[in-house]
Amino acid sequence: MLEGFIEEVTSILERISELISLKNIKSEHIDELFRLFHTLKGLFASVGFDKTKDLIHKYEDLLSEYKNKKVVLNDEDRAQLSSIVNLLESIVSNIESGEEPFLGEIEELISRFERRMQTEEVKEIEDIKTQNISKRKTSRGIKIMIKIDPNEVLVAAKMLIILKHLKDRNVEFTLISPDMKSIEEGIVKERDLVIEASREKVQIIKDLVKEIPGVVSVVIEEEQATEQKEAAASTMQKKAEALPKTIRVDSEKLDRLLSIVENLTVLSNRLIAIASNTKNDDLISVVNLISKAVGELREEVLSLRLIPISYLFSKIPRIAYDLASKLGKKIEVTIEGGDVEIDKASLEKLHDPIIHIVRNAVDHGIEPPNERITKGKPEKGRIIVRARRSPRGIVIEVSDDGRGIDIEKIKRKALERGLVTQDKLEKMSREDLFSFLFIPGFSTSDKVTDVSGRGVGLDVVKNVIESLGGYVELQSELGKGTTIRMVLPPTTLIVKALIIRSGNIRWAIPVDSIISIQEISDIEVREIASQKVVVYRNSFVPLLSLSRIFGLEDENENIVMVCGKEKKIALRLAEVIRHMDIVVKPVPSVIRGFKGITGVTILEDGFVAPVIDPEALVRFVG
Repeated sequence: MLEGFIEEVTSILERISELISLKNIKSEHIDELFRLFHTLKGLFASVGFDKTKDLIHKYEDLLSEYKNKKVVLNDEDRAQLSSIVNLLESIVSNIESGEEPFLGEIEELISRFERRMQTEEVKEIEDIKTQNISKRKTSRGIKIMIKIDPNEVLVAAKMLIILKHLKDRNVEFTLISPDMKSIEEGIVKERDLVIEASREKVQIIKDLVKEIPGVVSVVIEEEQATEQKEAAASTMQKKAEALPKTIRVDSEKLDRLLSIVENLTVLSNRLIAIASNTKNDDLISVVNLISKAVGELREEVLSLRLIPISYLFSKIPRIAYDLASKLGKKIEVTIEGGDVEIDKASLEKLHDPIIHIVRNAVDHGIEPPNERITKGKPEKGRIIVRARRSPRGIVIEVSDDGRGIDIEKIKRKALERGLVTQDKLEKMSREDLFSFLFIPGFSTSDKVTDVSGRGVGLDVVKNVIESLGGYVELQSELGKGTTIRMVLPPTTLIVKALIIRSGNIRWAIPVDSIISIQEISDIEVREIASQKVVVYRNSFVPLLSLSRIFGLEDENENIVMVCGKEKKIALRLAEVIRHMDIVVKPVPSVIRGFKGITGVTILEDGFVAPVIDPEALVRFVG
């Protein structure tokens, strides 16, 4: 039960995060937030977390007010909702202890909420008292009984909210019981609020009152028997329609299924090679059909493993707004590419690095409003988190328009720590200087905070990304901002590749990164500043020997392959073998230092072939 509870609550919190991160929160979004908080209340009540349930109930009331008045959430409201979602996430993370955690924080949020609501309600009481809710009964009036939830603690306050809600919508009615004085003084004994209205107003009142949390039912005196019958019929129908349309599957089962499919892919490739040698057309035909079926199975299994990165991105605006509010900063968060899909295991590992980078951007990058205005920048700092597909794999970027990184500070810190000599420092490129930031304990921050300045973070980010077979790039300009780019290998795990040979080693290059393949005799080769280049479509493309990059020799590299989309490079190689689907495995630790290798694959004969990222080889130019 607890596992299902955690999954359900986590899913709801992710959706709430998505909604409060929207630039324009419309009335339909507030309606959805109200429904989500209502569902959360029931879930926490089901596990006996009464204090948490009470907290959610308070915010449910607030959203009900917003919903009814068509109020738009402002920055303060976003920050408050972000705070409660952060707290609820922490509660869920600690829920397996069996006790209700963070009771102090819950009480504080409840107290803060009640102080706010009490201030607003005082302003409304006089309006309600002057409203025309006279006790004159007419023969045409129909009694309406509004039943309050038995678990509702503040019954009188709930009745006041109901009356105020009807008043705001200009609905005429007569209060029957309890009397207004008892409601104001909070000494009501009954839990039923009875009013009287004309027949044409009955349905309007029913619809309006049912929107209010804490209202169990609305009973019309002359319709009570009919409603009971309809309720019974409705309950039976809901039970009949309650069969699930989806099935939850343990991720470990998917892992095992994917492992089986990977083995089938390797065996299918071996079978194709064996069948080709037999020259038996019937066997080759059957093997090709088997290979096609394995391919279809592979695509289906992979689609089960991939989930949109929005599951992670949806949390970012809420975390950023919450932190900015605490730091007295104003920000605007933009999310792009949330529909990019990534393997579930990789996404789980990416959570902490990306959240750290975003928090660091808010705390250490974005300036306070006054400082930004002085610099001629907009009052609100801008943070952009985007994901996109690339021939290199999945590219995730976190950019801000804040202070940027001071290169001179990096130099001073590096010298102070004895990481480099003055002579070497003067010869280092910006990229080399930025690499100091990824050394454990290295920080340019002048002060230590809960978020940054402890020298912890970017080294962990680098280690996590490299463990996934990727790498990190950093770009920054003082006074203009910083971009941290994380490049991950394709998460589809099984890709179409071209198997080539160079230096007596077979290599795999993803097909979608290949532009052209030509004999070296058919292409113009020049030398510019001691670097060989090929002329490709009226532009110069660096030419590299694949074997020499990795310390090998091959005198027969007579084929030139032009690769890359964003950065083009030409590779000399000895032989093009064939196309095939390959299973990309993580880079073994012994070759993890080679930046151009994003993984390895097992070929049909059992040999291991490195998988090349051509664009990453550009660093070897010159």
